[in-house]
Amino acid sequence: MLFQNIFLISLLSFASSSPTPQKPGTWQPILDEEPSYVNPSDCTNPPLRKEWRQLTIPERKDYTRAVVCLYNMKPTRLANLIGVDTEYSTFTANHKTQTPWVHFTGLFLPWHRLFIREYERSLQDLCGYKGVQPYWDYTIDSGPGKNITEAPVFDPQHGFGGNGKYDKALNDRIPKSVGTFWGGGCLKDGPFKNFRFKLARDKFWRLDDRCLSRNIWEAYTVYTEQRLEDIILIQPNFENMTVYLEGPGFEGSQPLPGGWVTTIHAGGHFVFSGHPFDVITGSDPWTSVLDPLFWMHHTNLDRIWWEWQQQNEKNLWGVGLRMDSRVGPVWGPEFKYVDEDMTWDSPVDLTAEFGGKRNQVKIANLLSTAGKTAPNGAKSVLCYNYSKSPKPARL
Repeated sequence: MLFQNIFLISLLSFASSSPTPQKPGTWQPILDEEPSYVNPSDCTNPPLRKEWRQLTIPERKDYTRAVVCLYNMKPTRLANLIGVDTEYSTFTANHKTQTPWVHFTGLFLPWHRLFIREYERSLQDLCGYKGVQPYWDYTIDSGPGKNITEAPVFDPQHGFGGNGKYDKALNDRIPKSVGTFWGGGCLKDGPFKNFRFKLARDKFWRLDDRCLSRNIWEAYTVYTEQRLEDIILIQPNFENMTVYLEGPGFEGSQPLPGGWVTTIHAGGHFVFSGHPFDVITGSDPWTSVLDPLFWMHHTNLDRIWWEWQQQNEKNLWGVGLRMDSRVGPVWGPEFKYVDEDMTWDSPVDLTAEFGGKRNQVKIANLLSTAGKTAPNGAKSVLCYNYSKSPKPARL
């Protein structure tokens, strides 16, 4: 509860001290492809998304090379949004424009599933990436006797780089009760250490100039342990599964049974990004996409949802929750919601400006990742599966 309250205070105080957000503007659609509906007969051997340590060293290097390629590429979309200066930053801009509608609503998992697929496709089509999107199962690196900083994803040569440079003044701001920190500044090694961004934090559209920062939060690995994944996988319906994965919310939210407020979604973000929330790149819910580890984390969340879906047909096609927010006006009173339940026919839209019609689909099109047609006749737009995580065998 302490960690969650600190985050909320930081989020609200930062928002209240910032100027009124600017309207993003009107964009011109650039991609008019229709959704790529999949025939089940064409997806009999889906590509396998693997855990990072299951990739060979050349495969890991090819992935990070492709990410750097997107960063070095001029934007092909959303280029007139303030702060968008690379193709890589277009994904953060898109996430930023939709944050209130795709967090703490029923859209959280389906929207991010489509978002990850568009990122994967861009790595492949624009930068020649030969593989598929990997995931990081941080439960392997969390728990008693483990040191999260030794996880292969933090390797400077064939990973994502490790911590930021030590910033004493910044770390002195952090309450000692939440842990000890050894970073806080710009990334000091790895393929992304020279990344700089012009996109401003939070919901506001103004030019910024900041580096990719990290302040690895080792104490927060209590929220990335296997027990958190286990309780997600035993939930009886989509509603419970999503809330145990994403969390009940921020302000005024009731703890889940067992007293849980923080869940594996927040845990994954804050382990690799850390404190203070108003400074570190990956700790800002609006622009956390700027840290390439965002994709590894959210692909792992998609894997957990996928694991839950594989248990039975009810789970595979299960939907629920609502299109409006369960956290009230925490994002700001200017954001309005659709007041209805989420169903198979609810739209999932990355916007025409970002991905054209290929990224304007419905919930039912995203439930099967292996090309299965939904009970209502809706075809899938996805064709992939997940590897079995290399976590230790359990009794």
